[in-house]
Amino acid sequence: MRIAISGAAGTGKTILAQELAKKLEFELIPEGVREYLEYKKIEKFRGMSPKETMGMQWSLLNSKIGKEKNLENFVADRSPADNVCYALRWCARETQDVPKSEMKHYIEVAKKHCETYDLIFFLPTGVIPLDDDGLRSSNENYQYEMNCLIKGILLDWRCPFTIIRSIGLKERLEECQDKIDALHRAEYGVYGW
Repeated sequence: MRIAISGAAGTGKTILAQELAKKLEFELIPEGVREYLEYKKIEKFRGMSPKETMGMQWSLLNSKIGKEKNLENFVADRSPADNVCYALRWCARETQDVPKSEMKHYIEVAKKHCETYDLIFFLPTGVIPLDDDGLRSSNENYQYEMNCLIKGILLDWRCPFTIIRSIGLKERLEECQDKIDALHRAEYGVYGW
């Protein structure tokens, strides 16, 4: 079972991914943004040029693909649709210096990898309070923009995703488990793991 937790920053993806991976005893695939910034010694990624940001997005996507390609069971913090959302938002404007051909190729690679997931759990904005951690934006309008863009990409790609609307972690885990059990029953005719 290959699972991704998707949605805008600040929706609780990381905690849900960590706890779901632990519960299922699956490998956890981290998003990698903080590690990338630390490795490159970048304090704030909003100061990066579109070209540098695109380089980061390629690095994050390639790392994700590399970590996931030989695993049968994992929970990923972010889906490739999330990666594309941020690449489009920060690298694909008319005035930016990322060639259209590169963006098109990036989207194709991400879409192909997204097709390898069995389930994607989408966490919408506005369900839990937005916490300002100093890295991600705490602007609610920006969060909603990213929410709509990620959800639109998932819909456009026809990815199998479920919206998780619960607030508490326990309830979110139960929602995920119910969907996993239903998929497992449909595929194998049995209940649970």
